[in-house]
Amino acid sequence: MGAWYMYFFNTTFNESPWGVQGDVQFRNWNIAGDLEQLLVRGGITYRPKKADIKLTLGYGNVTTGSYGSDKSTSAESRIYQEALFPVQFGNRWYTNHRFRYEQRFVEGQD
Repeated sequence: MGAWYMYFFNTTFNESPWGVQGDVQFRNWNIAGDLEQLLVRGGITYRPKKADIKLTLGYGNVTTGSYGSDKSTSAESRIYQEALFPVQFGNRWYTNHRFRYEQRFVEGQD
């Protein structure tokens, strides 16, 4: 029985088009002690005037563990670019589309 804990944040600087966003995700093979994955991601956001889109440039770090008593882990760094824009269906339904492009740097690889 595993667990997946998540925290997301998003804010802007006063009335500026600039802001920050990010998330922390902590996954375990069991309820609390056997690390499956820890993902920490954060970025700088920009919302252009007269455009309903949010652009992000950020960095993420992912640590992945193995199941059971073997406590080996691997680490990965990511630089990412993201575009987020809302879509409205009729008068009641709202959703967001997100396009994210990531460059991954995994330890121990050429």
